[in-house]
Amino acid sequence: IYNALSNGKSPDGCLGSCTDLTTVYGAATVDSSGRLWVARMNKQSTPWVREIVGFNPVTAFTSTTAPSFIIPSTVNRADSGTIPIDQVEGLASTTDGRLWVTNRGASRVVRISNPTTNPVVDAVIGAPSNLLNNGYCDSFFTMTGLCWPSGIGVDKFNNLYVADHSYAPLDEVTTPRKPGNYRMLMFAPVNPTAGTVVFAPAA
Repeated sequence: IYNALSNGKSPDGCLGSCTDLTTVYGAATVDSSGRLWVARMNKQSTPWVREIVGFNPVTAFTSTTAPSFIIPSTVNRADSGTIPIDQVEGLASTTDGRLWVTNRGASRVVRISNPTTNPVVDAVIGAPSNLLNNGYCDSFFTMTGLCWPSGIGVDKFNNLYVADHSYAPLDEVTTPRKPGNYRMLMFAPVNPTAGTVVFAPAA
């Protein structure tokens, strides 16, 4: 955490090694309660595990500051089953403390409710399946679906903004479909009933 990025000042705190940040990847966000959420690779596990960790507000982070919360690489769905959370390149928090997460490798964005107590996925935009597809936009996606989403953001009205790709033109690729031009998509808030998952269409 730097008090200035452009004037050469020293960091006022750090997480993990202050000289080696290879365990941190993809994204970070701060929720409405001041918690810091970070996507990381946990290299202390065997095998290495990708996960999202949360830290309660503190006056200063140190290399020994431990996460207060851990969201694993596979999360329960609100209805039934599980969904993998991998290749996280975007994190954003809603005003009520839910987390939107980009799952780039599966061309989808998911929302995690109760991230501090019982994290469950209650909304999915893009691919509804549990498949991972290494970033390609294969035949099980529609032409209006997501394709390799990356950065995301949420405004004060809980509208979701997703940096995504359009599909490459048909005359450039065959199968698997690869990403084309960049685009920005906006999604209105989704509100599933208890115990269900909303599969929202693309904007």
